[in-house]
Amino acid sequence: VLQVLGGLALLALLLIPPVRAARRRLRLRRAGSDPRRRILAIYDDFDGRAAEMGWARGLGETLQEYRRRLDAATGSSEPRSRLLALAGLAAYAEAQTRPDDAAEADLAAATSLRELRRSTPITRRILGWYLPEQLTRD
Repeated sequence: VLQVLGGLALLALLLIPPVRAARRRLRLRRAGSDPRRRILAIYDDFDGRAAEMGWARGLGETLQEYRRRLDAATGSSEPRSRLLALAGLAAYAEAQTRPDDAAEADLAAATSLRELRRSTPITRRILGWYLPEQLTRD
């Protein structure tokens, strides 16, 4: 009985990262082609993937506070600054976002995630897979 429970617990732990990734991909697809919704979905994907590397955004932490915390820990990043600026515009500005903005957000997110991956120790990334909210404060 203990072996079965241990096996089920191990299986559950192994399934957490791919299930989270599948949910994020589904949100991106649901955003469709509307630039505002697409930018917000891209940011949401970035946020989830950064959390899985140990860089979760804190509860109540603004986009700018989050950017400053990441910059302080991993170095300044122009793509990350641009992504967070576009996400802020999409979330709060009345101005219309353009399809080019969504494409720019997508590229900025991919570049920023690559930068985070390179600068994050493997132990922090593994902890982030399972306990992202525990790593919001350095």
